[in-house]
Amino acid sequence: MNKKQIIITSTILILVIIILLILFGCEKKYNITFNTDGGSQISDIKISKDKTLNLKEMPTKEGYIFAGFTDQDGNIVTSNYTVNKDTKLTANWISKDENIVTISYVVNDKNENIIIKKGSSLKSITEPKKEGYIFAGWINEEGKIVNENLIVNENIKLKPRWIKSSDKIVTININTDGGNNIKSIINVIGSNIVLPINPTKEGYIFDGWKFSDGSLVTSDSIVNNDLEIIAIWKKSYTCKENCKINDDGKTCTKISTTNLINVSMCPNGYTLKNGKCLNMNNKYYAINTDVSPFWKCNGNDYMYSVEDGVSAEMWCVPTVSSNLGKGCPSGYVKENNTCIKREILNCTIN
Repeated sequence: MNKKQIIITSTILILVIIILLILFGCEKKYNITFNTDGGSQISDIKISKDKTLNLKEMPTKEGYIFAGFTDQDGNIVTSNYTVNKDTKLTANWISKDENIVTISYVVNDKNENIIIKKGSSLKSITEPKKEGYIFAGWINEEGKIVNENLIVNENIKLKPRWIKSSDKIVTININTDGGNNIKSIINVIGSNIVLPINPTKEGYIFDGWKFSDGSLVTSDSIVNNDLEIIAIWKKSYTCKENCKINDDGKTCTKISTTNLINVSMCPNGYTLKNGKCLNMNNKYYAINTDVSPFWKCNGNDYMYSVEDGVSAEMWCVPTVSSNLGKGCPSGYVKENNTCIKREILNCTIN
């Protein structure tokens, strides 16, 4: 190899080395800036592409609870948050006077906790990734898919739902028939259906799901093709205060109580009527006479009439004097030394 060839070869080699250094030696880094929204300041940082963000410093703000960072796209920053561009993170705060709830979930064996204000909707959580799998939404402890617009009023626990990338999947469209919107979900073909959390509809109570042909959806239903499930609703009723709703959902039982009072009481076998104790089991027709008042009873038996709208029949019944005792007012029954009245009332359709 002559001197000229050596120079050319060396030059090419140097250029190759420079190119390799540019490609692999100068790793791309992104700027991470912070808006702490009135909290303590955090210095900007740089992070390599596709690296997981690991924040060691968190802001504080007097009178507030730090509820995590959100990026410019609205994604909540969690331990699996990766960086692919220059990013601005904004601190979320909740007043210490507010009621808070915690959303807990596990991703890649890491426990995550997000704090939100009670009554807020479920915020967008950064979608987890798992090699060889498709993320198919979040499921709650009941095994139902959680609607991203869920209003959270208590602490909840979620876990990611994974479907193998190699599995054949079908789409289940959700028709809530006037209820809140729920996105379609995917299911592995030939497997049991996975249902979303129950929808809501003003003035109605959710009563299950049905297929387009009218058959009911159950946890044992197998999905073999794309399909639609439709919400079933029944009317919602409002019942009066202090009235226990019955199983039919349309009526309620109102229970009233009062104390025992002094009442006229009769011996066993006698019924109190018009202040008298009557032995109704031994009643008999009144005796007809030719002189006024034309009817009479034996001895001191009590006479009363029964009218059928056409004529009146006169009856007699043996009677004894009543005694005062502890009992209940009319319409009440005695239970454990208390007077109780149960009324079945109709509820009002909302």
